[in-house]
Amino acid sequence: MQVFVEKEVRYKIDGAALLASRAAVKLSRRTFAKRAGWSVSWQQKLETGDVMTVAQETAEVILLTLQEAGSTIKEEL
Repeated sequence: MQVFVEKEVRYKIDGAALLASRAAVKLSRRTFAKRAGWSVSWQQKLETGDVMTVAQETAEVILLTLQEAGSTIKEEL
């Protein structure tokens, strides 16, 4: 029996940079969270440093949400 099936890729997140990026595209925390598909409390944890790493899928959603809001962010995962 195998307990760990697959290694998950994780990314360190800079909460302050996420907050600044969100503010730059003029989205409230609530609006960003809704567009990303998660709760406002999760968004707050991402931005305040309570969450240190995120799964690749979460990182992709963050980048896509910022880009769809008009950000020129060009990060590659």
